[in-house]
Amino acid sequence: MFDFIKKFFKKNEAHNQSIESNNDVQIAKTESVKHITQNRTALDLQSEIVLLWLLSQKKDPTFDNFKVTKKVETRYNLNLANGLQQLIDEKLISNVNGKLIIEEGGFLKLKEYNCYIIMHLHPEYDLSYSDFSDHPHWHNINDNDIVWGIFNGRIMQYTKEKMWTSLKNNYCNMASLLIEESKYEKALDFLFAAAFIETSGMMDENTVTTYVLEINNYDITVPLLNISKKISLSVEDLHKRYLESQFVLSLRDLLPFYYYDIDDACIFMLEAYKHGDTKGIFTEQMLKIELKKNIPDKNETQKYSYNSSDNILKKHFES
Repeated sequence: MFDFIKKFFKKNEAHNQSIESNNDVQIAKTESVKHITQNRTALDLQSEIVLLWLLSQKKDPTFDNFKVTKKVETRYNLNLANGLQQLIDEKLISNVNGKLIIEEGGFLKLKEYNCYIIMHLHPEYDLSYSDFSDHPHWHNINDNDIVWGIFNGRIMQYTKEKMWTSLKNNYCNMASLLIEESKYEKALDFLFAAAFIETSGMMDENTVTTYVLEINNYDITVPLLNISKKISLSVEDLHKRYLESQFVLSLRDLLPFYYYDIDDACIFMLEAYKHGDTKGIFTEQMLKIELKKNIPDKNETQKYSYNSSDNILKKHFES
């Protein structure tokens, strides 16, 4: 994702080495790209970094041809002309006869605040600047490592709070991050776990739904299809790996209830997989085979809550 930054620094490796030989110069150079002042907000910085990154993605950008979408303008409260001038004033870019060129300080800043690019590209991760800055060495380790640590922390939090939908979404995000890093084998377990939660019917606040169960194709089916193509997995391979997944086996013991046992939950997922990504969701009504479905027990009021079909508000089973 940030190969252009790596290439930039590789070209300047000899130059950088000469600077590193002089600690005072190196410190001065590092400090020169830290343009955050006390009166600047985190949103100001994020807007600046996103604008700088968008500029880096454009081939031979000029004042005349560089545009951003209305959505980005609104999201970051951007005034394009003012934003570009701000980058020029901070010597992060230069204007050479109308052509916008990113300076070394600009690349340094992109590298230092890569977290804002992750937040921009993955709003579904629900990350904030403080998630990164709270880490004591966040500028010295890979941002993806920090993200992974945040996701791991959320597993503990959501499990403790019995927020099963949130846990499912977290597993999908972890799979997405692993796929981005081409760690396809590891991503499978997280997708399997997310699929099992979806077919379990367990939701946030430890509630069992009575609505039609579904598999989200965008979160689960499409990533599974992509992984299968990358590492040549058949439906049989996926079936075997799902049934052997320690993630799924652990969830079976952890969840207070599930509509489908592991075998049938796997069939549900694979039917969605074979159906493909023609629609956003695959529901149990679309199944061509009959599966055994467990029924919530009204005597298990201490284990879970029930979202009844005749009253959409959550209520406990009555004994």
